[in-house]
Amino acid sequence: MAYTQGGFTMTALAREAGLSVSRVSRLIAGWERRVEAKNKT
Repeated sequence: MAYTQGGFTMTALAREAGLSVSRVSRLIAGWERRVEAKNKT
C-alpha cells in the first residue's frame, strides 16, 4: 500500500491534510490504480 511506504497511517495522513479517512482512502486507491495501469503499458 502506498501510504505505508512512507510509514504513515491513513488516519495520520487524513489529520495532517484536513481530510476524512474515507477521502484519503479513495485518493490512495485512485493513485494505486493509475500506477498499476502505467506499469502495464
